[in-house]
Amino acid sequence: MELLIILENTEKDKIKLQDALEKFDCSLIIEDEKIVIKTSSLVDDFDIKDNGAISKVWEDVKDFIDVINGSAIVEDFSMSTINLHYVKYIDNNGEVNYLPNIGNMYAVIPELRGSEPDISNFILLALRDKAIAKALRLCSRDLNWVNLYRIYEVISEDAGGIADKNIQIFKASANNSNVTGDFSRHGKMNEGMPRKSMKLADAQHLIKTKVHDWVYQKINQNA
Repeated sequence: MELLIILENTEKDKIKLQDALEKFDCSLIIEDEKIVIKTSSLVDDFDIKDNGAISKVWEDVKDFIDVINGSAIVEDFSMSTINLHYVKYIDNNGEVNYLPNIGNMYAVIPELRGSEPDISNFILLALRDKAIAKALRLCSRDLNWVNLYRIYEVISEDAGGIADKNIQIFKASANNSNVTGDFSRHGKMNEGMPRKSMKLADAQHLIKTKVHDWVYQKINQNA
């Protein structure tokens, strides 16, 4: 089924998004001053009368947007955040229709700024690797201690563990409310300070680096 994914983003973001989606089968057009991603590669045919199927399409589109934004965060890719506006589809008669909205919500993510690497391989890999996709989606959200730990768990499970003394410091910090306060993964208040701890900014850098290395390792394995 061909989708038209209408974004809040305007033409000024088109070139960056084209670079990001270079290896994904799609085209970008401008409609009413908004960028539209036109693709038949994201979802299979679905029954428009099936609310469950429609919900799945919305979820797949949302996940796709999160993967783009998460990839940009990991790679410090200089682009504005991609924000979903609406979705249309082209039916079997070639007519363009709005995809019914059955209660799906989409959260706006802060704007990104950084250097200019290539994230197109990230997106391509995420579309066929569930672990990569999940980690990148989590990267698109608030990188607090809880989310950072979730990202660590995704990588660790997929890679069979992470041998790094800094990860042990990260885990001790994330789990200790004396270090991370109300953002601690645990609510225990009577624990002593860990022997070594790290600040949130250091934890964000560590996990981002781990995601980066893990994704590139998989890209190279599939090269």
